Amino acid sequence: MIQEMINKIRKKIGNQVISIGPIGEGIGDDIFVVALNTFQAADAFWYECRSNFSQTHVWPVVLGMYEDLECHRLRLSRYSRLEMNQAIAKGMMLTIAEWRGARGIEFYEDFILMSPGVESYCVPGDFPIEIVDYDPIYVALMKVPYPWIVPGMLAFGGWGNSPRIDQHIAYLRELHRLVGAEVFAVTCSGIGLRLEYPPRDLVRVKEIARDLFLYTPDYIAGTKQMREQFYDDLLEMPYWWLFWDCNDPGAFRYEIMPVYSKWGS
Repeated sequence: MIQEMINKIRKKIGNQVISIGPIGEGIGDDIFVVALNTFQAADAFWYECRSNFSQTHVWPVVLGMYEDLECHRLRLSRYSRLEMNQAIAKGMMLTIAEWRGARGIEFYEDFILMSPGVESYCVPGDFPIEIVDYDPIYVALMKVPYPWIVPGMLAFGGWGNSPRIDQHIAYLRELHRLVGAEVFAVTCSGIGLRLEYPPRDLVRVKEIARDLFLYTPDYIAGTKQMREQFYDDLLEMPYWWLFWDCNDPGAFRYEIMPVYSKWGS
């Protein structure tokens, strides 16, 4: 089914597809990866696949560059399919109250405790990958019932301040309920979200931000001025980029360069 879907989309976006195949031999056999030769082609490919999800149940997710692809392969090699399925099932059962307790109730007391010493944060909507014309962009396709389990399919999470796999699933399910959040990208150290109905007033933003700070404590510096700017940036922003310091010693580590262009614009 996935190959047939790719062939149909390929005709629409032209000769932009470089290669197609499983994410790796013996790992993630149910995940296909499509390499496209431009960022714009990856953008068009994602939206075309997304528009067919209700019929195909095949979800697209941008993985980023080759280094990101290798990082995902490495993580997938650490888990059996049984372990990943167990983590996904646990995430589907985890309530938001249990999730808050697991992430640390102390973070509710004072946001200043978050990420001490960090001087900047990534503006929601920016895609923090340096796009080079000759570097392929990789998009994964996977058959899932809901888009919020995508991190579980990629064994994403569990290092540093990053939530565990089950915690990613539980919070993304809640964020989907609140703002219609959909996973459009999972790189080595970050998740990109597309919001169907982003918050449109500061009261709503601050309600969501309390859990958002718990979810991604590496996201923002702890100064009041930057928090206020952060709230403003979230208003009516249809794309959010969330990241965690990639201090996973077994994963690829590389510099993420901010590129100030809105995904899908």
